[in-house]
Parts: sequence; C-alpha cells; structure tokens
Amino acid sequence: MGMNMREDRSEILLYDIPDNPIFFRNNEIPACYDFHEEILHWHDEVEFIYVYEGSVWYQVNDKNVLINSGQGIFVNARQLHVIKSNHQDTRLYCLIFHPTLLCASSYITKTYLLPVLEHTDFPYLLFSQENDWEKLLLDDIAKINSIYENDQGNLQVIQLLFHIWQLLYEHISWQKKEKIPENEELSSIKRMLDFIQNHYMEKISLQEICDAGGYGKTKGSAVFRKYLNTSPMEHLKMHRVIKSCQFLEETNLSVTEIATRCGFSDGSYYGKIFRSLTKMSPLDYRKKCKTLKEKNDVLQLNISNLREEL
Repeated sequence: MGMNMREDRSEILLYDIPDNPIFFRNNEIPACYDFHEEILHWHDEVEFIYVYEGSVWYQVNDKNVLINSGQGIFVNARQLHVIKSNHQDTRLYCLIFHPTLLCASSYITKTYLLPVLEHTDFPYLLFSQENDWEKLLLDDIAKINSIYENDQGNLQVIQLLFHIWQLLYEHISWQKKEKIPENEELSSIKRMLDFIQNHYMEKISLQEICDAGGYGKTKGSAVFRKYLNTSPMEHLKMHRVIKSCQFLEETNLSVTEIATRCGFSDGSYYGKIFRSLTKMSPLDYRKKCKTLKEKNDVLQLNISNLREEL
C-alpha cells in the first residue's frame, strides 16, 4: 500500500483522474500484510472507509477504532490517521475526495461544507448498517465501486458524493461554532513529524525532535507515544528504513551509500535495523523487488499481447 508524503507529513494523493480530485480503491488486505510502511499521516481530503469483509483497526488522532464487516468510518479533513491490521483477511472500499469538489457556490461552501470541515469535535464518525441513513451512505459507497467497475462515468460518482455529504450533514449531531485553533498536541505532533521528514538524513537527537514540537524530552516523548504508540527515535529509525526502501527499489546505489543518505552511521548498523523491521536484509529486499518487477513486466507484456490479438 504505502504512500507519498509532502514535507509537512500530508499525503500526496494520486487521483484517478488528475484534474478530478477523487481517489477510490477496492482493497484486499491479507491477514499477513506487513503494515510497517503505513504511517500516521493527514491530508486536506476527507476519507470514507467501508469494510465489507473482515475487520481492521483505524487510528484517528489518539483514538483506535475497530471497523468490522458491514461498518465504515468517515475521517474529517486534516486529521492524523492510519490503518492498522486486525490480522484478518479484509476487503474494503476506500473513498477519498477533496471538499472543493462539492463547492458549487460560496453559499454551499459556507453553509454545508465548512461547518463540518471546521468542527473541532468531529474528527471521525463510525457507521453501521443498523441506522437507515448510515446504511444508505454505505450503499452509496458500494454503488461508486460498481460505477468504477463498469466504467459508467464520473457524473454519477459526483452525484453520489453530494448525496453522501447530504446524509452526513443532515444526521450528524453538531452545533455551529466559531473556528477553534487546532488541538495543541496534534499541532506539536505534526511539527515533530515534519522535523523528522526534513532532517532524517542528518544526525538528529531526541531533544531536537521534541524542540520542534515545543516540548522537553519527557513531555515530547509522552505525547509522541500517545499518538503513534512508539518513541520519536524508534519512529525516526522506521522512517529512515522506509526511505531506504525507495533507494533499494529505484537505484543501484550500494547498501553503504544508501545507509549514509538515510542518516545511518554505517552500513552494518543500517543492516541490523533494516532486518529487525522487515525480517530480511537490504540486499534480499532489493532482490525481492526486482523479482516482483520482472513478474509484473511479464504480466503487462502478456496483457499487451493479448489486447493486440483481440
């Protein structure tokens, strides 16, 4: 699965159509899937997940939510979130779109979009089949999947997005409030993640990471663990390993050079950390990626030949 990140730790989404800010996937996640590349992140888009087989954990800010089969979740814009394994074979729909897609006029934006997007007490909402309106919303997500599968066009999808938002707006329990500054801890976490993103290739200390969040080492570590369930330095190691995976996949650089570029003191230490997180050596990982790429290239060639024959 994996993801691309901006420097501020927001995710760069590759929309299905570049000028149409919608991302939709029907994902199959095996029970053995390695979630080490899935990192707490955020984006300006809103997100809907509908689990129709199995179950997954979903972290939103500091809350862990179990989503069982037949349930879904709405994650509001700019919330820290990440999917986590429940060690089951799981199938789910993932719908992400930018709110500007629904901004038909300034009146629509101010009246129906911003009150939800800026509601600080509404980071997420869990759906089930038990309430009629929630079932309608989940059914709409399933209909979008059917439209994509049958290549029926994006106008129907946009129509469903307006209906989904209408259901959400009309049934959530909220009151219009003045915009409140973002939770201090969330702001600090984003700054610490941003610092790691920008300086992972350098020699950085726990104090420097916590300074970025405006905390001392003890408080900064506690807040970091509260949201990410790990320490700042352990997260730094994982981030460096993930970055190194990109070099292993995309370049012919030596393991030693990759280690240096990703902030490790030497190749031996890098190899030790890499193996502890991935259960394989950097070279084995590179070989595995090469094998998978070759298999995919053969598959794509066979598909192209088949199309030509047809």
